[in-house]
Amino acid sequence: MKQKTIPVNAKVKVLLSAVPGDLQIVGWERSELMIKTDGGRLDQTGNGESVEIACDADLILYSPREASLTINSTGGDADLRALSGLTKITNVGGDLSLRNVGPMDVANVGGDLSLRGSTGDFFAKNIGADASLRDVQGSISIDRVGADLYLRGARGDVAINAGADAVLYLQPKAAVKYVINAGSDVLLRLPAQLDAELILQGSSPESIRVDLPNVEAFQEENIRTLVIGSGLAKISVIAGHEVVVTSRADEWESMAEFDGYAREESFSPGEIPGLPSNLHDRITRKVHEATLRASEKSIRAQERAQARADSAIRRAEGKMRAHDRRMKAGGVIIRREGSSPDRSIGAMPPMDQPVSDEERLAILRMLQEKKISLNDAEILLSALEGK
Repeated sequence: MKQKTIPVNAKVKVLLSAVPGDLQIVGWERSELMIKTDGGRLDQTGNGESVEIACDADLILYSPREASLTINSTGGDADLRALSGLTKITNVGGDLSLRNVGPMDVANVGGDLSLRGSTGDFFAKNIGADASLRDVQGSISIDRVGADLYLRGARGDVAINAGADAVLYLQPKAAVKYVINAGSDVLLRLPAQLDAELILQGSSPESIRVDLPNVEAFQEENIRTLVIGSGLAKISVIAGHEVVVTSRADEWESMAEFDGYAREESFSPGEIPGLPSNLHDRITRKVHEATLRASEKSIRAQERAQARADSAIRRAEGKMRAHDRRMKAGGVIIRREGSSPDRSIGAMPPMDQPVSDEERLAILRMLQEKKISLNDAEILLSALEGK
């Protein structure tokens, strides 16, 4: 893994020109960039005011929260958290996850979009799959959502085109416009008490159902207009099939279950989180693999050490046997009280208290358990032999 730390201005402009793998960006309070990649290349140019970064694998970036970010291309998933500056994204090949971010301008996301907490406007041209958005303080504009849409907690204007179903929980505000187009069904939950004008269009007169206090449920028309209260907020819904408007929580919750992120806890601003699931799993897997390799190396090292010890023991035993043969050939008598051995030219006299096998094994056992060295073992054996 390559890593760099760069001192920068708190409002530095950061350009990520190429990230072939996954991307994670986390905002922090330090006036520096910390860049990490698990690839073989990490290029960084610029100064404290403007920095360009490129790599050839996954990238993790810790950045000042107020930095302005431009992301040209990310081949995998992207996860951005705890940022307040403007972020512009040209392309994300996989999923895009956003937590507690500032204004966002997104051109294309190949997979799903998940947004939890935004202090600015959110604009996107194309989301390839599902889009789930919660707690957006600014306006929301998405030209195309390829599949389902989930929206809750929008404070500004809303204009979204969804390819399939749309599930929305709105609390309309005066002078705010909400425009929703969906290829299939639309479920719209509203407060029981509101001031809004609703224009609802479905596939047939029977496809529009309104479940609000003091409002007739069905009417014989494909387009239905309702003015509730002063009608200050403007809501327009066009659905390819059915439109359901309700103030009941039970129906909303049962139909909103497709939102896979709905019950995910919000991310606290300013914290430094762990790796996003996919990236985290990959890094965890790599750490595990590295640990296994290290363990295997340790086992192999122990086996080699044991083999060396066994070889040393065999050498010691060989020396002992050779020593015995030499002593017998020279007619040496071993005297255990430290006296010098006697040599005779003729026949070898009987051994006086010869060294026992148990004594030799005791020395060899200490050598095997690494309590003594090979040199110490040879000295002990020589002492016992009376050399």
